[in-house]
Amino acid sequence: MRSLSFITGAIVLCLAIVQTPSVEAKPTAAHHTHASNIARAQQEHNYIDPLKNLFSNVFPSVGKEETNAQRLKRGLTPRKPKRLHVAGRSLYARQSATPTSPDSLPTPTPTLEDPTPTPTPTIPTPTPSDDPTTPTVPDSPPTPTCANVKSGYIQVTGTSDNGKVGSGMTSGWYNMASKNFQPLQVTFCADGGAATPVNFVVADGTSLPDLAFVGIGYGNIVLKKQSSSHAILGSSAETAVGSPVGTTDNSYGKYSYSAQSAIWIIDPTTLAITVRWVNPDGTIPAVTLLYAPSENNFVLVGDVAEYSSHYFGRVVTFTFVPIDPEPEPVPTPVPTISAP
Repeated sequence: MRSLSFITGAIVLCLAIVQTPSVEAKPTAAHHTHASNIARAQQEHNYIDPLKNLFSNVFPSVGKEETNAQRLKRGLTPRKPKRLHVAGRSLYARQSATPTSPDSLPTPTPTLEDPTPTPTPTIPTPTPSDDPTTPTVPDSPPTPTCANVKSGYIQVTGTSDNGKVGSGMTSGWYNMASKNFQPLQVTFCADGGAATPVNFVVADGTSLPDLAFVGIGYGNIVLKKQSSSHAILGSSAETAVGSPVGTTDNSYGKYSYSAQSAIWIIDPTTLAITVRWVNPDGTIPAVTLLYAPSENNFVLVGDVAEYSSHYFGRVVTFTFVPIDPEPEPVPTPVPTISAP
């Protein structure tokens, strides 16, 4: 049925186009457009436009919006709901339509409280020990509390180079001074007289302040004839003058070895240094100083021959070399200019 209506409408459209005057024809009052003829015919004779009926039957939804009932009747889905919201035009609750200007915002009231002061960072001043560029210099030995204080070095005689006792320590004993080890500076108190043993206070950066001979072996070492027992030159805690050797804190074996520090006697004329060792039984043996090149250390023995049957050492002597105090500068006299 719809196909027949479509064909009928097409025939009427063709007849209307044939009856329409040419575009090149000059319009006059007698000639009217197709639209004017249709409008006048509709008013006078209730003329029905065949094109309108054709498109209304074929395309009923052209030019107008169908209701959901009409769409459902034709087997279509309902129309999408219209969006009543316009972007950028909606207002939220309690919002004014007039934008707020920056001048209308409330100005915060300044407080009268003082602000918390900002702490100033402190830069620590590096000390010589903290500065890696500062060379390490041995400290001066502590000054004994006495009226007659002497400072100096220990000269070694009997070796190939006749050097001095060095400040360097290897494995708990002092070495010979060299380009690597500066001479060891010692200080002592000379108030007790020529025959009184003294303690040599050393400055080598250790916590053990006194120069001492440390016994090699556990327990109290006895130096005597027909014995290879010996002691090496190191440092220890201070021992009392004339007391027998006993175990004490020392540079070689801590409390595992015995040591004595108040053993040094200095001749006031020659400044030769001798050692007075006191055995555990209170006896005072004759002792000899040796230098062992293989170990680069100094040894105290009671029997040189017995010691040499097991080890090698050269007999040496110690001499105190005082450090001359710097002379006080002589003031330069100020010339006087006499008046003419």
